Amino acid sequence: MRRNIVVIALAAFAASTPALAQEQPTPPSLERVYECANLSDSAERLACYDTAVAALRTAQTGGQVVAIDRASVENLQRQSFGFDLPAVQRLLPSFGDRAVVESVEATVERITELQSGRLAFRLSNGQVWHQVDTERVRNVREGDTITIRDAALGSFLMVSPRGGRGVRVRRQN
Repeated sequence: MRRNIVVIALAAFAASTPALAQEQPTPPSLERVYECANLSDSAERLACYDTAVAALRTAQTGGQVVAIDRASVENLQRQSFGFDLPAVQRLLPSFGDRAVVESVEATVERITELQSGRLAFRLSNGQVWHQVDTERVRNVREGDTITIRDAALGSFLMVSPRGGRGVRVRRQN
């Protein structure tokens, strides 16, 4: 019955203490479930599971334990793409066989010129990205489905389906 669900214990101090956040211990309520697997007597094991699962459910409904699946992790990574959120990233599970979200794709809903002469791009996913470089943007138009990907030194590049040079951008919201 093992599914791709990861249970994470959320502790307030984990976000503020990098060493502790990287070595998250298994929550006691989940550890009790795992300990039941070591019992050889079927009746004893079942009773153990019943008790441990009840405690785990209580911990989850009480907000002490959170269950999150791969799709939810990827969705959170897509939503937060472009923001530097190291404390949150340390709390998320690492799926060894899955790459971290390295790009997002969305439709440009609105392009606004800022006072600086640079452009702001409002995307269909609610994200707003501001142009960082000063080059004139000729290849991105409202209605285009663009891709924003990681670039060098923590920067981001907006790539247009029309081709041409990418636009250096920074996430605003």
